[in-house]
Amino acid sequence: MICKNEPLTPSPRDHVKRGAILTALIMLSALLLGGCGGSSGIKMPGNPFDPNEFIWEEGYSVDEALKTIRIQDAEHLTYFLPDKYRENPSYDQLREAIRQNENLDDTVRGYLESYVDRLETAGYNIDLRPFYMNLSTVKVAYVSNAEMVAIAGGGKGVFMPDQHMIYLNEEDNSVPLDFLLPHEISHMLSNLYFDYKGYTAIRDFCVETYGFTVEEGLDSLFADTLIGEDPIELPYRVCNNYCRVLMEATDYSFETYINKCIYDYREVLNQENANGSGVDGDTIIHLLEGATRDYRLNEYAAENYEELDRAFSWIYFEHTLSSTSSKDEVKASYDRYREILDTQTANGSFMNADIVKSTLQEVLTQKGSQVVVDF
Repeated sequence: MICKNEPLTPSPRDHVKRGAILTALIMLSALLLGGCGGSSGIKMPGNPFDPNEFIWEEGYSVDEALKTIRIQDAEHLTYFLPDKYRENPSYDQLREAIRQNENLDDTVRGYLESYVDRLETAGYNIDLRPFYMNLSTVKVAYVSNAEMVAIAGGGKGVFMPDQHMIYLNEEDNSVPLDFLLPHEISHMLSNLYFDYKGYTAIRDFCVETYGFTVEEGLDSLFADTLIGEDPIELPYRVCNNYCRVLMEATDYSFETYINKCIYDYREVLNQENANGSGVDGDTIIHLLEGATRDYRLNEYAAENYEELDRAFSWIYFEHTLSSTSSKDEVKASYDRYREILDTQTANGSFMNADIVKSTLQEVLTQKGSQVVVDF
């Protein structure tokens, strides 16, 4: 979801996921109090599950109470997708899906076609099956401001994967469609809901509400990069920019974002900081949520940015510098880190310069460099 000056209310996806959690608790209570016999009889691919039990397996999980299957990575979609969508489609097949979808108006159809063209030119190694299925089934509805408040808490537009709907606020012109639709379309690459033998199969980057802010930041960054724009007022700019730091310094990529889930993002953070800043992945993810909230409220909580800069600057300098880096190269690396974060606000960065320089010196010292950070 993307909008300007969004109210700090949960997104519709938050409501869906939190509602699912509440439903699970209610059904669990019923089971404990009254008991429930019988079995659904369903067998997952090569994996018969016991009834009424929440089970994690590598790549996907099944919740018998809620009748949901959560698929954590693109690879395991193969087990559940209908035959039509089981093979990775060509870009021409994506274009044909857009042409055949009668629920699209000319405006949205044009944006989708342009998006596919740009995606093909970019040449990312991503699983296109969720996008193919979404393109075949998505509908568009233009709603009033009051209706958008009821649907999404306000804003210009939102993609609801569980409803296969793009809602656009026809009364709100605060965000140009050139910025809005690429963001919402990008969610269609990895967010997918479909039926599987009486279960709702869910493919999503975040798991329940965990990782929602990171997903929005990565989605914003992906859309910005694809369309060649960098609108400074986007509400997930803070997370967007720290994700940019991670991608410039490590092997984490847009392909990982699209094909995997929040657990893979967390694992990269854990591995990169294990012998460095000591800030674990869970902490970083929660700090990103807090910093994003601050940004959207035009507030500043120094402790959030101290830990974020300690973790991300360690990763950045660890990968971009060596024991033989000259002072000019060290300064250039510092300036690049600062440049990435300087786009967070129109007036400059929330970056904690003292923390970044201190971390930079620690990295250099650990590498055996004689460079002194005195700039």
